[in-house]
Amino acid sequence: IGTTGIVKPMSEEGFKNSLVPQLKVMKANGCETAILVPGRIGQDLAEQVLGIHKNQMAETSNFIGFMLEKAVQIGFK
Repeated sequence: IGTTGIVKPMSEEGFKNSLVPQLKVMKANGCETAILVPGRIGQDLAEQVLGIHKNQMAETSNFIGFMLEKAVQIGFK
């Protein structure tokens, strides 16, 4: 942990695993469908153009396949 207090994973596996809690929080909050976006620009587009609230979205970065698999494992449609 640096001076920001934010943990930055250094391995690919660590980075991928740092994305999963978004899905778990969404499911715990009652979301049935996961909206996966590649990053902040995709999130902004989905929010502004499609009217999707950011609490219904999870960022995937370059790991769309990994996040799709995790979403299914967690129970999303």
